[in-house]
This record gives sequence, structure tokens and C-alpha cells, in this order.
Amino acid sequence: MGKALRLSAHPRAIQVAKMIERGERSFDELHIRDKMVLYDTQYDLDGLVTTEELLRFRLEVAQLQDASLKEKLKLHAKLQAHNVRQKAPIRQ
Repeated sequence: MGKALRLSAHPRAIQVAKMIERGERSFDELHIRDKMVLYDTQYDLDGLVTTEELLRFRLEVAQLQDASLKEKLKLHAKLQAHNVRQKAPIRQ
């Protein structure tokens, strides 16, 4: 008999992930607490939250926490670079 895989996650993170998966809410519509719970999880959020949404949220958190100007500029640049990559035509 094998051992079961045990994952530790905050119960609210599981609830919020299920809400997003069912389509009840998007990441942008969540309360700041719920966004922080998802953001702080150690698991990959691919399929639930887009990279752009996470980058935008990281920038928002940096502004709320009075992060250094350097950190804010770095996050803003990452968001802008992501947006440019999304709009650029795919080259093969």
C-alpha cells in the first residue's frame, strides 16, 4: 500500500481557485484578500490566472506596500514587456 500525496494549501485558496475554474469570477473581480491568498500559494496558477493579471496585481501590491521606486519600475516594465509580446505577431 502506497502513501497518499499530501499537499498543503490554504482552504480559502482552494475555494477561490474553484470559483475561478467554474467561471463565477475572474482574478480581477476578486477581493484583495483572496488575490493575496492565491498570490501567496506555492502552486502554479496556469490556467486559472493569466500572466498579465499576476503582473498587474504584483504592481498593485508594490504600490500598496510603498515599495521602492526601483521595484515599481521593474514590475511596470515587466507588465509592459508582457503586453508587447502578446500583441506582437508570432514569428516562425
